[in-house]
Amino acid sequence: MHEPLPIPGRNRTLPLALVVAVLAAATILFGVLFVLADGETERLDRELAGTERELADQDARIGTARSAVADLDAEHTDLAAEVVTLRACAGPAERTVRAARTRDDAALDAAVDQLLTNCRR
Repeated sequence: MHEPLPIPGRNRTLPLALVVAVLAAATILFGVLFVLADGETERLDRELAGTERELADQDARIGTARSAVADLDAEHTDLAAEVVTLRACAGPAERTVRAARTRDDAALDAAVDQLLTNCRR
């Protein structure tokens, strides 16, 4: 007997259907991946905005701390100058007290003169 004659185009239909099915699956997959990536991008944008706010807060705190350090440095400088002044006054004050206790009028006069010289403000 004879073999049946092939119907033209029938052998091409199955491969084309497979290609269409693969392309449709790939399209769906890319669509799902795009939606997931878009959601992840939004989450990362929110996280980045939060981090930027935290950094701005930290910058403000650093500015406040630097200002406080500058104020404390100025106060330290003032106090160091005061210490120098007080140390210059301490010796004559001690000598004045000693001279008064010993009732040495000459030493007391000299100590008071030095006290008035070194302890004026």
